[in-house]
Amino acid sequence: MSQGYTKGIPIDTDGTLSADSDLLVPSQKAVKTYVDNATPSDASTTVKGVTKLSVAPVLASNPIAVGDNDPRNSDARTPTAHAATHTNGTDDIQTASALQKGLLSSADWSTFNSKQPAATGTPDGTKFLRDDNSWQTLPSQLVSINLVSGGGAVTLTNQVLAASFFNNSNRHITRYDLTGYTEAKLICRVNTASASPNNPILYIRYKTVASGFTTVVGDYLQMGATEISNSMDTATVIDSGWINLVAGAKADVYIGFFMSGGDAIADPTVGFCNMFFR
Repeated sequence: MSQGYTKGIPIDTDGTLSADSDLLVPSQKAVKTYVDNATPSDASTTVKGVTKLSVAPVLASNPIAVGDNDPRNSDARTPTAHAATHTNGTDDIQTASALQKGLLSSADWSTFNSKQPAATGTPDGTKFLRDDNSWQTLPSQLVSINLVSGGGAVTLTNQVLAASFFNNSNRHITRYDLTGYTEAKLICRVNTASASPNNPILYIRYKTVASGFTTVVGDYLQMGATEISNSMDTATVIDSGWINLVAGAKADVYIGFFMSGGDAIADPTVGFCNMFFR
């Protein structure tokens, strides 16, 4: 501790004020040295102290902190002036085009407004969109095979067990584009039932057009998840019911009409057969 006296008053020149005395008076220089070397505490919610600006000041030599109650924190401020002025209806903004962003012309606006609004509901692959913006179920498409010659029922004389074309004739092979279809069914009128014990049936099968046309029975494939067929053991109108088409049949295909399950004795008769697709 360094001391001196002024008119009997002890003067402390220690810049650290280490004496921590109530009787000594620090000199100007001692006070300045103490203050210059003091390390301030950081501010907290309960202690005043040093804080850090959240953003850089406009002038580094003159930083300004805004208090919580400063009206500039809530009052609307006048925007910074633009370099140019804008007058309603006179801005020189170009009209939009296929390659350029811009304003819609009045003609474009009318065109957009006249377009059909978005369709409601969810399509499920079995409907088409009507001009009134509603979904319509696709109607079943009918392909008819004429099995009756001369206007009468066809008699399958001595129908054999093995698979063969209907009435032993491949003239009933037809072609139909089944792209987009998912189901098929066969309806036949059996006039005279077959007495064969071998499950006599009528059925349809397919062969893709891409694979070429043939009249070989074995070249035609099952077109449904199960065979699309009608039994001939009862004299009635028989409906196979809707059966899902296999993936390969959903194309441009040849469709053949077949029979099997005879006993080479029974002579069933058939009035008509129609196949349907949807």
